[in-house]
Amino acid sequence: MRQAVPGPRVVGEAAPGGGPGRLSLTRTGLGVIGAGLVFGPAGWATGYRDSLLLGLGCLLAAGAALAWVLPSPGVTASRTLVPPRTERGGRAVATVQVVRTGKRARRGLQLSDGTDDQRVVVRVPVAKAGTRIVADYEIPTPRRGIISVGPLELVVRDPFGLFQRAHRFGAMAELVVRPRMVRLPVPASGRDPHLDGTTSNAVNGATSAFHALRAYVAGDDRRLVHWRSSARTGVLMVRQMADVSRPHTTVLLDTDPMNYTTPQGTYSEESFELAVDVSASVAGSAALTAFPVRLHAGAEVLVKGDSTDAGGVLDALAEVSPGGGGGLGRAISALTGSRGGGSLVVVTSVLAGAAPARMVSAVHGNFDRVLVIQAGSPLAGQTGRTAPAAPAPGTPSPRGGVGVFTLDTLDELPLAWKRMSVG
Repeated sequence: MRQAVPGPRVVGEAAPGGGPGRLSLTRTGLGVIGAGLVFGPAGWATGYRDSLLLGLGCLLAAGAALAWVLPSPGVTASRTLVPPRTERGGRAVATVQVVRTGKRARRGLQLSDGTDDQRVVVRVPVAKAGTRIVADYEIPTPRRGIISVGPLELVVRDPFGLFQRAHRFGAMAELVVRPRMVRLPVPASGRDPHLDGTTSNAVNGATSAFHALRAYVAGDDRRLVHWRSSARTGVLMVRQMADVSRPHTTVLLDTDPMNYTTPQGTYSEESFELAVDVSASVAGSAALTAFPVRLHAGAEVLVKGDSTDAGGVLDALAEVSPGGGGGLGRAISALTGSRGGGSLVVVTSVLAGAAPARMVSAVHGNFDRVLVIQAGSPLAGQTGRTAPAAPAPGTPSPRGGVGVFTLDTLDELPLAWKRMSVG
């Protein structure tokens, strides 16, 4: 039996295992018990039979209701979140499954699950032992971040609505909402690029460096055998070489809230979210192509070293929020000690004006290619006034050796990126 429930859809799994249950008294139950405690003794004291009978009836009803909810519900429940990670605005679905395990069918069972913003209640119909009841609901993902899903509870109510008992199954689950991204090619950069274009395969020769040891496989160059490790482990080991000329990318996301503020003092969330999406596209695409990437959010280093974990890059950006962190100038100055070569991409807001390009010029010599992407519309948050002149969206404009272009939407990024890469 399957029920479709409108609403959120989730990822992950909550294992079955309800505890003894949390017993609570409803407002109706509180009123009935209060009436019984008032009318019963009053009727006894005054000899008014109707009052006595009313009080006893209320207390008997409360006792019957309590006896209804105390036994075990005879079910197990679990939740599956698919997928556990999605992009902002993407689809995520939770599938809740209830299995009857008791011999006696129970009535008045409701399954409750969802997020802080939306709870979904599913009535569990009377069914035979072993029957599986499945319900789906969709989780809205309008914002980045971590969405807590749960708790998954089975609520037992008596027919009078006086008591309820909630049995919790499994733990809370988390849905990671990542920024949106579009796939981009990695711009050629590096001190010794291959004549046939960039490649992520390791090569042997002058442009290679030792990366790790691995077990020998048929076809490996015998000159790369590491005999000392082979003798120690009893397994033939070879040196795995890495191409040091692979283009590496450093992405710096401007998180200074002042650079996303309009002249009227209004913070533009839309511009910041677009900047995060652009950062995810640049850094995530490099990692997906197996090229090393470093990610900075203001002065904070989100991805250290030369990572090729695209999932880690997107997860790190899922929780980024605006924060000063010393401002963009401090974040850029921290790059002065970076090793030479590779690409530096600074993502900021068009509301910041020309200041980011001037700041980046200080570290221009440390990188083979430097780009500044200004996200958002110059009219963001403005009413009744003319915005300052800005380059046409998606049009690169070099400033002192630094490539600068603006974007109104994420959809403009692939074409602008292609123009920049060949420029």
